[in-house]
Amino acid sequence: MFIQTQQNFIDAINGYPLLLGCYARFYIGITADIERRLQEHNIQSDDWVVCWKADSAEEARAIERIFLDKGMQGDTGGGTNPLWVYCYLTNYRTKE
Repeated sequence: MFIQTQQNFIDAINGYPLLLGCYARFYIGITADIERRLQEHNIQSDDWVVCWKADSAEEARAIERIFLDKGMQGDTGGGTNPLWVYCYLTNYRTKE
């Protein structure tokens, strides 16, 4: 699911983990190439995933940091000019 605004992205991410009661079951990351990265994580069409394109790499890194600090899986990085922020619910198929 591609989200249009930063606040809608944050709301989508905050809502689902709270329902499940655990941020640790989710992965957050940033990338310059969203399609490639989702393939590398083995995301399938029926997986819960949200993606949002930030206005700057700094903005993407700030959003990523918020959710890493809440306990989501992932790490800082993202390569050169990572504008895409993505989050997914991990499962037996996904590759973190």
